[in-house]
Amino acid sequence: MTTTEPPTTSARRRGAAQVRTRHAARRLLTVLARSVAIFVPVFLVATFVTFALRSLSGLSPARIQLGEEATPEAISRIESQWGLDKPFLAQYGDWFSGVLHGDLGTSWVNGADISTLIGLGLGVSLSVATFALVIGVIVGFALGTVAALRRTTAVDRAITGFVTVISVMPAFVVGIVLVSVLAVGFGLFPSAGYVPAEQGVGPWLAHITLP
Repeated sequence: MTTTEPPTTSARRRGAAQVRTRHAARRLLTVLARSVAIFVPVFLVATFVTFALRSLSGLSPARIQLGEEATPEAISRIESQWGLDKPFLAQYGDWFSGVLHGDLGTSWVNGADISTLIGLGLGVSLSVATFALVIGVIVGFALGTVAALRRTTAVDRAITGFVTVISVMPAFVVGIVLVSVLAVGFGLFPSAGYVPAEQGVGPWLAHITLP
């Protein structure tokens, strides 16, 4: 003999599930809206202040790129090409309009496209971040397991103390210590530089292991 669930109970469950889904979607939209509301004014203020500081400094990006021996005509040509001969607000407006269209502008240091420069460094940053995440998960899981198995022992206290010290230290201090000990002291890793994975997995891992 089989029993069937009353239609009213099934309908109530479906209704409750729909309500929970709507609440979750509403919370997600609220979080996204709050993030956008914070990001937009911060982005505008930060970029505006950056442009203002450059303008107030009196430095000419064209002279920086061309060098101190550049002629006034060459400087004027570069400034006109980059739009630096326009009023300050017009320069910021042109740059912001370009950002909305995916154009981040040109580097005032070497004249290279900023989007290209970011793209060249993005692969390195992603490699380092991904490898750091993997190492963090593996080491954290291993230390947590050992500490749990050796609870209230000297091993547990040593692991807890080590993790506490590392977590409160600034990241740049930890990086300097690791490079000084493992790269400079023992020579186990290169102290600087980057090798793409296409040139060998071993050298690539060696260069992204340390900060």
